[in-house]
Amino acid sequence: MPTIRSKNLAIVDPNEQWFIIQNAESNILMMPQKDFMQINLLSLPIINTTGFTWLDGVKTEQTIFKKTGKYRIYFADNLETETENTFNFSACITVK
Repeated sequence: MPTIRSKNLAIVDPNEQWFIIQNAESNILMMPQKDFMQINLLSLPIINTTGFTWLDGVKTEQTIFKKTGKYRIYFADNLETETENTFNFSACITVK
């Protein structure tokens, strides 16, 4: 993790569906925000990691890694704006 941390975490699946993992403003917390801001290593199990997504305007918790393909792990101070408008970093993983 970089020295300067983003406040929020989302994962974007191969179909561009966004899953929120950590967002204090939306009260979606995988851990207390103070702890999230101090982690050095983040490990998420592929089998049962869940996140929140909005389907037809309804907040729904779902398993994230259901499909094979490329997933983007996205950290940002603001998940609801374009990447050039917020401090962010991301990495991609491929699930086979």
